[in-house]
Amino acid sequence: MKKTALLVFLTAIISAAAYSDSLVENKGQWWKIRLQKLTEEKKSLSAVKPAFAPEVLAAVDFEIAETEAIIPIYEAYKTDRGSLTDETREFSENETASITDGIFVPMFNLYYLDSVLSDINGAAGVEKAKKTAVEKIASMLSSRFGREWAGLSATIAAEDITQNEWKNMGAELFISAAADGSSAAMKINRGIVLSAVRGKACSRTNMKDLASLAEKTAAEHLKNRDLASDIPSGAGKIEESGTWMSVEARLKKDMDNYGKIMGMLDGPDRSSPRWVRYYSSRLNELESAVFNGRHGSYLYDGGPGETYDPSKNKAASVMTIPESPDFDTALSEIDRTRKAIIHSTNGSEEAGFFKEAETKFSNIISRHTGAAKDAFDSEERKTLESGGTDRAANAGQFAESKRTFEKRTGLLGNYVKKNMEFIRWLSSARKTDPEGVKALYSARTARADSCVKFIAGLFKSASSAVSPGLQAVKKMETALRKTDSFFRLMAAGAEIDKSLPKQLGPRRVREMREMKAALLNGLKIARMDMRRHLSELESRYGSLAKSSKESYSSLREKIIQNEIDALYKIASNYSRVYGSLNYAEDALMLYFDRFNSLKHAAETGAASADLDNAVKKGSVLQAIGGFDRNRIQRERQAKEFLARETKASHARLVSAAAGCRKGPAHPKDLPTKEEFDSLTAPLKRTFVVRIASWRMCESNLEEIDRKAAKLLADTVHRKAWAGDRNGTRDRTSPGGMVIRLSDPAVTFELPAGLTEGTVTDLDRESGVVKSFASRDRESVVSLILVKTAKPDPKLAMESWMKKKGVKAVKERWGKNDGREYFWTISRDGDKNILETYSFPGSGWAIIVAGKTTREKYSLFREKLDAIAGSLKN
Repeated sequence: MKKTALLVFLTAIISAAAYSDSLVENKGQWWKIRLQKLTEEKKSLSAVKPAFAPEVLAAVDFEIAETEAIIPIYEAYKTDRGSLTDETREFSENETASITDGIFVPMFNLYYLDSVLSDINGAAGVEKAKKTAVEKIASMLSSRFGREWAGLSATIAAEDITQNEWKNMGAELFISAAADGSSAAMKINRGIVLSAVRGKACSRTNMKDLASLAEKTAAEHLKNRDLASDIPSGAGKIEESGTWMSVEARLKKDMDNYGKIMGMLDGPDRSSPRWVRYYSSRLNELESAVFNGRHGSYLYDGGPGETYDPSKNKAASVMTIPESPDFDTALSEIDRTRKAIIHSTNGSEEAGFFKEAETKFSNIISRHTGAAKDAFDSEERKTLESGGTDRAANAGQFAESKRTFEKRTGLLGNYVKKNMEFIRWLSSARKTDPEGVKALYSARTARADSCVKFIAGLFKSASSAVSPGLQAVKKMETALRKTDSFFRLMAAGAEIDKSLPKQLGPRRVREMREMKAALLNGLKIARMDMRRHLSELESRYGSLAKSSKESYSSLREKIIQNEIDALYKIASNYSRVYGSLNYAEDALMLYFDRFNSLKHAAETGAASADLDNAVKKGSVLQAIGGFDRNRIQRERQAKEFLARETKASHARLVSAAAGCRKGPAHPKDLPTKEEFDSLTAPLKRTFVVRIASWRMCESNLEEIDRKAAKLLADTVHRKAWAGDRNGTRDRTSPGGMVIRLSDPAVTFELPAGLTEGTVTDLDRESGVVKSFASRDRESVVSLILVKTAKPDPKLAMESWMKKKGVKAVKERWGKNDGREYFWTISRDGDKNILETYSFPGSGWAIIVAGKTTREKYSLFREKLDAIAGSLKN
């Protein structure tokens, strides 16, 4: 209750502060208290053992940094920092340079930023990107096909690269050039301005006048200087553009497809790169070009000849010529089958898919030609048996018919090969390299992030002016507005193709979406930082902040906006860090895969040391390499802390935003409902895997693990004891190894699933000579010899059971292959079921005793019955 009350109190302060003028001036105190509490919290977190995940401490450090950054804004709001000394003196060259640099460097970055933003999405960057890209595409064509084909590279550039991709490439190249040339441009212009200041400065002056001179000189120079011309045109390599890397990979794959398509098309006109480009994007037309109109060329090369008239030579034998198969129908069926296979081809096909396709085609050929082939072979055998084909009146016609049949069947096989070639090509063309796609996307988002950071860095430097003027503040406000279109362009470049999720799998899609979310969050954070820098600049320029009621109100709104931004960044960072802690997800997937493989081994009876170990120890965790239970526990602890902080930061933000909506100050950029929801969305996601019929998550890991191990143990037992319950083997012949004793001479068969155990001294005292146990040790079979004066199996059984301290619940006499036996069933002290068979011997009674649990008795009794039935002496 105390924590809740404190939270309500703190959020109430923030809410009230949004529309209370007096509280606006004193809100810095709340942030100072928060900073003190954060410092203490970090100290306590650092002392926790085992240590928190480093991401947690980094998140706390992030909030400390944001808190430290916003406090000076409130301090500046209350203080006019425009005071300068009026002392008149002579300044050295180094002092003049230092004062000038303090004025010039941020002002240069401001004007340089303005030059970059003025053409960041314009023609210069795009034209350079196009020129370089066309050269690269021409080189790719020459490398792949041995020639460029005049104009084809320009056509590919114009048709196969989207306008958004050109804009992104242009921006990346332009910013690369601007970043590479910024130091040289600053050096050139600094020298000009410093020389002018030294020439205009009086021998004796004061710091205020010298700073004013430097500011005026720098402003006049930079206003009249075309800084865009200082950006080196040769800088900015297209190879460093993340967008170009993605485009290049796509074009290379396209050109590989062009080469394969050219091999499938006939004729120089149809197999040129221009036609190939046309066909590569039109699958139906390509299929038509490859296959339609080919039936005649495959089959109709001449008929089987004249039909023989038996009436011309009644004395000669006549060979029956089989009716020619309907090859047209076979070809049409192959076409229909190909179309169905093409429809299901998506690029993820493995060897089994192609083998199945070949089998379908082979079955079509066999179905249509098999009867004719058998008839030809049968007629030849019959003719040979009756004296040879040379005695047949129509032997030549028969041979010609068979030749035609075999040729057409062979051509049909070639047609199938062409179909398979097309299907394999299509699968290859649609195949996606998941890791390659993820790497290219990573490079693209990283490049976009570096561009954003360059622009944000210029803005930050520009905001650090020692003596900002009204013109500089206005230019900063304009620059902030201009960045909107650039940020939208960078965000658009991070869109994920809608077709990719089906091909990449959930893990890689999740990773790519995390990259996208990180970039978009970085864009928003960069904009918030730029707004804060602008507010700091406006606060330092006291005359703007306090010259009128209107400007005073505007500054107050901007200060409140900065507070909203800071609260959003803090909540967003806690949420992001929470979402990045996903080791448990990877570990649970490892568990899922390993459990299923062990379950399959248990169900099929495959030997597995890991399976035996899991059953023995009652846990699957031992069999999973790289599974760190302690790390999962530490991650859970970290997530609990991060979830608490995310919720608290989210509550503060919601309350502050609500207060802004009610008060007179209305910041223009409050978070949207979707942005509010995105902060708590990671907290609501629970990752689970299906383990048999249970849902495993990080909170019930050990409980489900015990159940899973028990399930494996039960499956192993059932497999070992179920045997041939469907009747595929005689019940009296369990089909295991044969066990032989020499004294007395006894043999019996031991079923699969039992292994021989050690007979202890205590067992020997009760007459046990052999002992066997199931894999889980819950079912035991013992062979017992009891010495008797006469061959009475009942008396021997009662004697043995009396020593064991058990009493029969049921008993009866029975016969097996004419031999009499005495049977009993009872329970031991642990409520296990004990079933026995006693057979008479010469001076001995032979007892086969089996013990198992109630759950396993229904399977065990069949095996015990089979063992007893196999006993011979």
